[in-house]
Amino acid sequence: MLKKIFMLLLAVVLGVFACGCRDSPSGENETNTPPGTDAPDDTDFEHKVRFTQRNISATDALGRFYDAAGELDESKQVGIFYFLWSGSAAADFDLSKMDLERIKANTDIGAFHYWSEPLYGYYHSADPWVFRKHLELFMNAGIDYIFFDVTNAILYENVLDSILPVALELQQAGYPVPKLAFYCNAKTKETVTALYNGYYKPGTENGDKYKSLWYRFADTNNANAQGKPWIAARRSGLGDKEPNFADCSAEIQEFFYLKDAQWPNEGANFDNGMPWMSWADGEQYNHNGIMSVSVAQHTSGAFSDAVLENNRTRGRGRGWSSERGNDAAAVDSGANFAGQWQNAISAGNAVNNVFVTGWNEWIAQKQPKGQGRSSAYFVDLFNKEFSRDTEMMKGGYGDNFYLQTAQNIRRFKAKAGVAPDEFTVRRIDLSGDSAQWNATACYVDMAGDTAARNYRSANTTLKEPYTVPESPNDIKSIRVAHDDEYVYFRIECADKITAPEANVRNWMNLFIEVDGAAGDNWNGYRFVVNRTVIGNSTYVERLKADGSSSAEASATLKLSGRTLTVKISRRDIAATGASVLRFKVADNVAETANIMDYYVHGDCAPLGRLSYTYRIK
Repeated sequence: MLKKIFMLLLAVVLGVFACGCRDSPSGENETNTPPGTDAPDDTDFEHKVRFTQRNISATDALGRFYDAAGELDESKQVGIFYFLWSGSAAADFDLSKMDLERIKANTDIGAFHYWSEPLYGYYHSADPWVFRKHLELFMNAGIDYIFFDVTNAILYENVLDSILPVALELQQAGYPVPKLAFYCNAKTKETVTALYNGYYKPGTENGDKYKSLWYRFADTNNANAQGKPWIAARRSGLGDKEPNFADCSAEIQEFFYLKDAQWPNEGANFDNGMPWMSWADGEQYNHNGIMSVSVAQHTSGAFSDAVLENNRTRGRGRGWSSERGNDAAAVDSGANFAGQWQNAISAGNAVNNVFVTGWNEWIAQKQPKGQGRSSAYFVDLFNKEFSRDTEMMKGGYGDNFYLQTAQNIRRFKAKAGVAPDEFTVRRIDLSGDSAQWNATACYVDMAGDTAARNYRSANTTLKEPYTVPESPNDIKSIRVAHDDEYVYFRIECADKITAPEANVRNWMNLFIEVDGAAGDNWNGYRFVVNRTVIGNSTYVERLKADGSSSAEASATLKLSGRTLTVKISRRDIAATGASVLRFKVADNVAETANIMDYYVHGDCAPLGRLSYTYRIK
């Protein structure tokens, strides 16, 4: 199935199907310019992606909201630290499920422990299904680059060989996949040389195949004018006796654009350092335009100290602030993370690159009693409060930190004074041809995200692999238009859309929120369409807080091959006059009343709590 999806997507890029929102199977091109947008040609897939990204909005579980933007500053970059090590060694313990005495005991030393369970389970880093989800989340949030963690001189080739083809497939299909780089530290010469020979060297199979994936940003003052691939590594003699980057071959040194690996407890290199975390004192510094934004900081040397040594002044957890210290009540809201983001944003143009620590570390090795500590301890992670993952977790903070990241990327990149897109009247005839949809608002969803999952866990006590069935309808795009009476949605899928079945409530659900509308809501959405379909009629249903719904009005539906068109009275969704609609389409979600399952099952455009924004002028 993945091969089939790849070939289809490759045709999209290389052939007459070059429009990600191409609506007609007959092959006619669309040539009009969408109102309120800047693309010279409505077939411009890159334009559609940019339009989609800036018109995503969301409200998190705590009510924090970020809106669509009129324009994003593409000179500002945001990267994220990404870990490849889940599954490289057995990680069979979960600290959140263990009693304190077992945790403190001088047993299981050296074993990897999860601090809690990720939303996608104790996944193996080589699971391509998970990496595809991560890339989609990153693209929707506005992440520009990923630094893979190879600081322990382990390359995780089995992981790279599984996930790099996923990134390449999506990039070749036209999606703005974050560019990739590596963060080295121990055994720099050995690690960089192995990376170069295995994945970068021109003229080799992998070197030629993956060269488009590497991060080549020009950097501050155009320091990387040649567009060389970035790498973070030790230049020379920064506290270890191992060969460093300066000891690599002249060929390797000339190939890469080197950023100096900047450890938080070592002397600062403000000119060329790549800070992976805030300083050992917990403070942030500007490294010639680059600033680290971290979720929490283990300033005492170990995250577990605040709990196992019973001293909450040691370290800065997720809820830390300069006013209150470590505040357990501020953990789920990420007070520490918010303050770090505020420092980066308030720096203005002095900071053009934010590096977020981190995404998916999840595990830490248990260390033996010693170093002045009364029990065994954990350095890099310990529990929900004293950890620094932004990836979604099961329970706990849920998706708060992912959405907090997306919200602050929007604050960082949005250009001031540029109004969001607005659209004027466009009457649609449901029996008319696809040309009438030219120059309407088009929102692109990542194709191929409905593939099945079947991969082993990093937790070896779980004998069965993680599985998610392939979902039948792969949403590619959604177009929206309106006239004085109706709003129209045109949903296009990669293949023929399955017909709705009686009593099936999760078929092509269209969730809608209208700013200012009154009444109950479920995670911000007040209406859902297509839970009940009878012939050419569908129903607008009012959502309740528990996710249930009841019919309020009828609407018109047309299903034709790969496209589904819905016509809804504006009056029935309280969208009379100038209005702002926020919407998503979800198909085959397993737990329809659980918003977190909209990150996992079926196809959801966009994922999770994210919404597309459409403004009626």
